[in-house]
Amino acid sequence: MLLVVAILVWIGLHLWGLERHPVPTCDEAHYSAAAYTLLKTGKFGLPFFANLAGVGESFIAYGRLVILGQSMVQVFFGPTLFSARLFSLLGVCVLMLAVYGLAITLYDRRVGQWAAMLVAADWAVFMQSHSGRPDIWISAASFLSLYLVFWLARNPSTWRALLTGFVVALLEDVHLNGIHFILAVSAIAAYMLLVEQRQWKLFGVYSIGGLLGAFYFVVAHLFPDPI
Repeated sequence: MLLVVAILVWIGLHLWGLERHPVPTCDEAHYSAAAYTLLKTGKFGLPFFANLAGVGESFIAYGRLVILGQSMVQVFFGPTLFSARLFSLLGVCVLMLAVYGLAITLYDRRVGQWAAMLVAADWAVFMQSHSGRPDIWISAASFLSLYLVFWLARNPSTWRALLTGFVVALLEDVHLNGIHFILAVSAIAAYMLLVEQRQWKLFGVYSIGGLLGAFYFVVAHLFPDPI
Protein backbone atom coordinates (compact mmCIF):
# COMPACT_ATOMS: atom_id res chain seq x y z
CA MET A 1 0.00 0.00 0.00
CA LEU A 2 2.83 2.39 0.90
CA LEU A 3 4.52 1.69 -2.44
CA VAL A 4 1.29 2.49 -4.33
CA VAL A 5 0.96 5.79 -2.45
CA ALA A 6 4.60 6.65 -3.18
CA ILE A 7 4.12 5.94 -6.90
CA LEU A 8 0.96 8.09 -7.03
CA VAL A 9 2.73 10.96 -5.24
CA TRP A 10 5.71 10.66 -7.59
CA ILE A 11 3.45 10.79 -10.65
CA GLY A 12 1.40 13.66 -9.20
CA LEU A 13 4.48 15.78 -8.46
CA HIS A 14 5.84 15.19 -11.96
CA LEU A 15 2.55 16.11 -13.62
CA TRP A 16 2.21 19.21 -11.45
CA GLY A 17 5.71 20.44 -12.32
CA LEU A 18 5.87 19.24 -15.91
CA GLU A 19 5.37 22.72 -17.41
CA ARG A 20 6.81 24.65 -14.48
CA HIS A 21 10.42 23.47 -14.43
CA PRO A 22 12.81 23.78 -16.18
CA VAL A 23 12.53 26.67 -18.63
CA PRO A 24 11.53 25.44 -22.13
CA THR A 25 14.27 25.18 -24.77
CA CYS A 26 14.32 25.62 -28.54
CA ASP A 27 15.04 21.89 -28.99
CA GLU A 28 11.72 21.05 -27.37
CA ALA A 29 9.98 23.29 -29.90
CA HIS A 30 11.82 21.62 -32.79
CA TYR A 31 10.90 18.07 -31.75
CA SER A 32 7.30 19.07 -31.01
CA ALA A 33 7.02 20.81 -34.37
CA ALA A 34 8.31 17.70 -36.12
CA ALA A 35 5.67 15.59 -34.35
CA TYR A 36 2.95 18.08 -35.25
CA THR A 37 4.13 18.11 -38.89
CA LEU A 38 3.86 14.32 -38.95
CA LEU A 39 0.27 14.52 -37.68
CA LYS A 40 -0.75 17.15 -40.21
CA THR A 41 1.18 16.07 -43.31
CA GLY A 42 2.27 12.49 -42.72
CA LYS A 43 5.90 13.56 -43.30
CA PHE A 44 8.88 13.58 -40.95
CA GLY A 45 9.82 17.16 -41.74
CA LEU A 46 10.58 20.37 -39.89
CA PRO A 47 8.58 23.50 -40.79
CA PHE A 48 11.11 26.05 -39.49
CA PHE A 49 13.51 26.02 -42.41
CA ALA A 50 11.13 26.64 -45.33
CA ASN A 51 12.05 23.28 -46.82
CA LEU A 52 15.74 24.21 -46.98
CA ALA A 53 17.54 21.25 -48.57
CA GLY A 54 14.36 19.18 -48.21
CA VAL A 55 14.22 19.51 -44.41
CA GLY A 56 10.53 20.42 -44.56
CA GLU A 57 9.80 17.11 -46.25
CA SER A 58 12.20 14.73 -44.48
CA PHE A 59 14.56 15.61 -41.64
CA ILE A 60 16.77 12.53 -41.39
CA ALA A 61 18.50 13.52 -38.15
CA TYR A 62 15.45 13.04 -35.92
CA GLY A 63 14.56 9.53 -34.81
CA ARG A 64 11.33 8.41 -36.44
CA LEU A 65 10.29 6.41 -33.37
CA VAL A 66 10.57 9.45 -31.09
CA ILE A 67 8.66 11.73 -33.45
CA LEU A 68 5.98 9.08 -33.90
CA GLY A 69 5.67 8.68 -30.13
CA GLN A 70 5.39 12.42 -29.54
CA SER A 71 2.76 12.72 -32.24
CA MET A 72 0.66 10.01 -30.58
CA VAL A 73 0.67 11.99 -27.32
CA GLN A 74 -0.27 15.13 -29.27
CA VAL A 75 -3.36 13.34 -30.55
CA PHE A 76 -4.74 13.46 -26.99
CA PHE A 77 -3.19 16.65 -25.56
CA GLY A 78 -2.42 18.78 -28.61
CA PRO A 79 0.91 20.32 -29.72
CA THR A 80 1.80 21.68 -26.30
CA LEU A 81 4.78 21.76 -23.96
CA PHE A 82 2.84 19.42 -21.68
CA SER A 83 2.55 16.85 -24.49
CA ALA A 84 6.26 16.98 -25.29
CA ARG A 85 7.27 16.51 -21.68
CA LEU A 86 4.61 13.93 -20.91
CA PHE A 87 6.13 11.74 -23.60
CA SER A 88 9.49 12.05 -21.84
CA LEU A 89 7.86 11.20 -18.51
CA LEU A 90 6.56 8.02 -20.12
CA GLY A 91 10.16 7.38 -21.15
CA VAL A 92 11.18 7.49 -17.49
CA CYS A 93 8.60 4.82 -16.71
CA VAL A 94 10.07 2.62 -19.47
CA LEU A 95 13.57 3.31 -18.13
CA MET A 96 12.54 2.27 -14.62
CA LEU A 97 10.97 -0.95 -15.91
CA ALA A 98 14.04 -1.73 -18.02
CA VAL A 99 16.39 -1.12 -15.07
CA TYR A 100 14.17 -3.24 -12.84
CA GLY A 101 14.12 -6.06 -15.39
CA LEU A 102 17.89 -5.94 -15.85
CA ALA A 103 18.51 -5.88 -12.09
CA ILE A 104 16.31 -8.89 -11.33
CA THR A 105 17.94 -10.74 -14.23
CA LEU A 106 21.41 -10.12 -12.80
CA TYR A 107 20.52 -10.22 -9.09
CA ASP A 108 17.04 -10.46 -7.53
CA ARG A 109 13.75 -8.62 -7.09
CA ARG A 110 14.94 -6.62 -4.07
CA VAL A 111 17.87 -5.20 -6.03
CA GLY A 112 15.50 -4.46 -8.91
CA GLN A 113 13.18 -2.47 -6.67
CA TRP A 114 16.04 -0.42 -5.21
CA ALA A 115 17.48 0.19 -8.67
CA ALA A 116 14.14 1.42 -10.01
CA MET A 117 13.64 3.70 -7.00
CA LEU A 118 17.12 5.18 -7.41
CA VAL A 119 16.32 5.93 -11.04
CA ALA A 120 13.06 7.60 -10.00
CA ALA A 121 14.88 9.76 -7.44
CA ASP A 122 17.80 10.76 -9.66
CA TRP A 123 18.00 14.50 -10.41
CA ALA A 124 19.37 14.00 -13.94
CA VAL A 125 16.46 11.69 -14.70
CA PHE A 126 14.07 14.30 -13.32
CA MET A 127 15.53 16.97 -15.59
CA GLN A 128 15.31 14.81 -18.69
CA SER A 129 11.78 13.71 -17.84
CA HIS A 130 10.85 17.40 -18.03
CA SER A 131 12.38 17.91 -21.44
CA GLY A 132 10.88 17.40 -24.88
CA ARG A 133 14.21 16.10 -26.16
CA PRO A 134 14.65 12.33 -26.72
CA ASP A 135 17.55 11.91 -24.25
CA ILE A 136 15.52 9.99 -21.68
CA TRP A 137 14.21 7.70 -24.40
CA ILE A 138 17.69 6.79 -25.64
CA SER A 139 18.56 5.91 -22.03
CA ALA A 140 15.42 3.81 -21.68
CA ALA A 141 15.99 2.06 -25.01
CA SER A 142 19.62 1.35 -24.14
CA PHE A 143 18.73 -0.29 -20.84
CA LEU A 144 15.96 -2.22 -22.56
CA SER A 145 18.51 -3.44 -25.12
CA LEU A 146 20.86 -4.51 -22.33
CA TYR A 147 18.02 -6.39 -20.67
CA LEU A 148 17.24 -8.20 -23.93
CA VAL A 149 20.89 -9.18 -24.39
CA PHE A 150 21.11 -10.72 -20.92
CA TRP A 151 17.69 -12.33 -21.45
CA LEU A 152 19.01 -13.86 -24.66
CA ALA A 153 22.19 -15.13 -22.99
CA ARG A 154 20.17 -16.85 -20.25
CA ASN A 155 17.43 -18.13 -22.57
CA PRO A 156 19.11 -18.72 -25.94
CA SER A 157 16.84 -19.18 -28.94
CA THR A 158 16.84 -18.16 -32.58
CA TRP A 159 13.83 -15.85 -32.41
CA ARG A 160 15.17 -14.11 -29.27
CA ALA A 161 18.49 -13.51 -31.01
CA LEU A 162 16.80 -12.07 -34.09
CA LEU A 163 14.49 -9.86 -32.02
CA THR A 164 17.31 -8.63 -29.78
CA GLY A 165 19.56 -7.73 -32.70
CA PHE A 166 16.74 -5.84 -34.40
CA VAL A 167 15.77 -3.90 -31.25
CA VAL A 168 19.38 -2.96 -30.52
CA ALA A 169 19.73 -1.56 -34.04
CA LEU A 170 16.61 0.55 -33.50
CA LEU A 171 18.53 2.64 -30.94
CA GLU A 172 19.73 4.64 -33.92
CA ASP A 173 16.11 5.52 -34.71
CA VAL A 174 15.62 7.00 -31.25
CA HIS A 175 18.60 9.35 -31.51
CA LEU A 176 21.63 9.36 -33.81
CA ASN A 177 23.86 9.10 -30.74
CA GLY A 178 22.35 5.65 -30.35
CA ILE A 179 25.20 4.32 -32.49
CA HIS A 180 27.47 4.51 -29.43
CA PHE A 181 25.08 2.38 -27.39
CA ILE A 182 24.63 -0.05 -30.28
CA LEU A 183 28.37 -0.67 -30.33
CA ALA A 184 28.56 -1.02 -26.54
CA VAL A 185 25.57 -3.36 -26.22
CA SER A 186 26.74 -5.46 -29.17
CA ALA A 187 30.20 -5.77 -27.62
CA ILE A 188 28.57 -7.17 -24.47
CA ALA A 189 26.46 -9.53 -26.61
CA ALA A 190 29.56 -10.69 -28.49
CA TYR A 191 31.45 -11.38 -25.27
CA MET A 192 28.63 -13.37 -23.67
CA LEU A 193 27.59 -15.32 -26.76
CA LEU A 194 31.00 -15.89 -28.38
CA VAL A 195 33.52 -15.92 -25.52
CA GLU A 196 31.48 -17.26 -22.62
CA GLN A 197 29.01 -19.55 -24.38
CA ARG A 198 30.57 -20.26 -27.82
CA GLN A 199 27.18 -19.63 -29.41
CA TRP A 200 28.50 -18.73 -32.86
CA LYS A 201 25.26 -19.47 -34.69
CA LEU A 202 23.20 -17.51 -32.18
CA PHE A 203 25.44 -14.46 -32.52
CA GLY A 204 25.12 -14.78 -36.27
CA VAL A 205 21.33 -14.62 -35.96
CA TYR A 206 21.72 -11.63 -33.61
CA SER A 207 23.83 -9.95 -36.29
CA ILE A 208 21.19 -10.65 -38.94
CA GLY A 209 18.61 -8.97 -36.69
CA GLY A 210 20.93 -6.00 -36.38
CA LEU A 211 21.35 -5.80 -40.15
CA LEU A 212 17.57 -5.87 -40.59
CA GLY A 213 17.29 -3.00 -38.12
CA ALA A 214 20.00 -1.07 -39.99
CA PHE A 215 18.17 -1.69 -43.28
CA TYR A 216 14.97 -0.34 -41.76
CA PHE A 217 16.84 2.77 -40.57
CA VAL A 218 18.32 3.47 -44.00
CA VAL A 219 14.99 2.98 -45.77
CA ALA A 220 13.00 5.02 -43.22
CA HIS A 221 15.45 7.92 -43.17
CA LEU A 222 16.99 8.09 -46.62
CA PHE A 223 14.38 6.62 -48.98
CA PRO A 224 11.83 9.45 -48.50
CA ASP A 225 14.55 12.13 -48.82
CA PRO A 226 13.32 14.47 -51.58
CA ILE A 227 16.84 15.50 -52.64
